[in-house]
Amino acid sequence: MGQTQAMRILSVLTIAMLGCVAGACSAKPVNFAVGQAHFSLSPPEGYCLPSGEDAAAAATVVAGDPANNTLVFVMKCNEPIGIGAADYTRITSPLKLADEKLSKDDVFKKLGNQTVSSGTLSKISENISRAISNDVSVGNKFYSVGQDDTCIFQVGLASISSTVHGNTVGYDQGFSTCTTVISGKIIAITRYGAAAGADDLSKLSREAKTIATQIHAKD
Repeated sequence: MGQTQAMRILSVLTIAMLGCVAGACSAKPVNFAVGQAHFSLSPPEGYCLPSGEDAAAAATVVAGDPANNTLVFVMKCNEPIGIGAADYTRITSPLKLADEKLSKDDVFKKLGNQTVSSGTLSKISENISRAISNDVSVGNKFYSVGQDDTCIFQVGLASISSTVHGNTVGYDQGFSTCTTVISGKIIAITRYGAAAGADDLSKLSREAKTIATQIHAKD
């Protein structure tokens, strides 16, 4: 694991454990930075910072996405992250663009038609597998992209399989990412949850957008 990736994972663990004794603790307003731009967010009610085994699970998620800096990670209170679809939210920003000041119009034009390639999914699988020393496969059963004035949406069902105690376990993880631009910085809010169909995915999209509107730039 590279030093930069390890430091980002350590950062998530440190944030997660501040003020926590055991299990998940209530999430207080979170301050974070992208380059020289500073932001604040009050996490949704009922969501907590992970600690203990859940903090380790959060670090595994971060390890699967080395191109992005994880700014905030909150999970459903009293619902441990285990095997199966989990309810959590991750807010990220591209590492290579941290010091750039970008136009929202330009970003939306460029990213509005993006797709997830099989190569990207293969790399995610490889990164997570390396982080937990176990075989993990990530694929997409459904994927779509759309946008409105606030978000570029990436919505889908990630088909995930892993080996646990010699047995292969598979499940579908619903997700919706709202990518937006605030004070010239790309910020992506991804809501994860169990999803059986379009209604569940639409709900995740609404929730991701609501969180995006509650991120405020600080002077």
